[in-house]
Amino acid sequence: MRDAARELASLIWDPENASLGNSKYSACTAGEAALTKKLGCLVLGDKSEASSAPQECKVPWKAIDLIEESESRQLVDVIDEMVQAHETLAKKKANRKNCNFFIACEALMFASLGIEKGLFEANELCFESPFFPVELLLS
Repeated sequence: MRDAARELASLIWDPENASLGNSKYSACTAGEAALTKKLGCLVLGDKSEASSAPQECKVPWKAIDLIEESESRQLVDVIDEMVQAHETLAKKKANRKNCNFFIACEALMFASLGIEKGLFEANELCFESPFFPVELLLS
């Protein structure tokens, strides 16, 4: 699966000066585009560009920085923060039956990257949340 993610990342990599939207339609915000580029650099093993985190992407941006700096304990804390934030959103009445809130996918992704980079083992992630099934990381 990780090989497939790397292959996909190389296929969708933005060419220099690519425009991600125009005034009529935008596929994602500028912050999301910057986060995607930074995450792509991490997955492909490139050094990401030093820039500041867009406001709407502060927590995932911090997670990427911690993976790049091999800060395992702090990364676990950030993943825990992601799980708690996801759980708060998932428990809102409007989201209870929305399949997008069944699993904290963002937190699982960063946990998987941390495991892949050798920062920790899956059994070290002991979050008390039904939205973070550690079993998915053990396979």
